[in-house]
Amino acid sequence: MHTREKVFAGLAIAWSFIGGAGLILLSIFDTKRFERLHRVFLLVFVAGTAFSAIFTIMEVRPLSIFTSILIKVLTIP
Repeated sequence: MHTREKVFAGLAIAWSFIGGAGLILLSIFDTKRFERLHRVFLLVFVAGTAFSAIFTIMEVRPLSIFTSILIKVLTIP
């Protein structure tokens, strides 16, 4: 695993924990009593999930490009 892939994997994991914490806090603070906090934690959850997905894509994308090149090279016409 290359250094760049390790960094992206670490960032994806970190953002997934942030999104998970946002989801837990979102379920604790209801909209009736804590309307503003509920919206803040909704934003934290959505942002954490989105950034986790983006970093996962950035981690896996070079692998898919390398695999497609390898298949083209190994395919005998």
